[in-house]
Amino acid sequence: LRRLNRPHHDWASLPVPVGASHILVENLRPDMSYQFSVLAQNKLGSGPFSEILSIAPLGVPTQAAPPILPTTASLVFLPPPQFLRSNETTRGVLLLWEPPLHDPTALTGYSLELRQNRGKWEVLSGSIPSSETQFLVPGLIKDTFYEFRLMAFAGSYISYPSNVVNVSTT
Repeated sequence: LRRLNRPHHDWASLPVPVGASHILVENLRPDMSYQFSVLAQNKLGSGPFSEILSIAPLGVPTQAAPPILPTTASLVFLPPPQFLRSNETTRGVLLLWEPPLHDPTALTGYSLELRQNRGKWEVLSGSIPSSETQFLVPGLIKDTFYEFRLMAFAGSYISYPSNVVNVSTT
């Protein structure tokens, strides 16, 4: 996702659950141009970017139509994983968490992101099984500041990020 009216035209990455064929991008500003491109990733690396699609959401109509209120059955909110924390081990940093306060049987997995030295967030693993509540991160670079966060997904729904865990290697 890239907002064209920004000074440097930075791209923002949005994690998508494994196997999802769509994602809802919320809070786009009306009458502002955005560009979208998809990059597939797996254990072997990244594929090519898709064609860039340019979109400009329409502004609010001058004569508002009455709102259509959704039924409670269509409202879905997926809370983030809870209590993300880290333990240093001889093999690397072990990240541990509790599942979201939601029906855990509906979860399909987790996506773990990291950033180094306050840089850009990157997906470290986008396919952690929903049955897992820990993840070992080996081979961190010495004298580097890391931040980790975790998101849960259930089908095509993805949670907000969990709390951020800071790890400094020495």
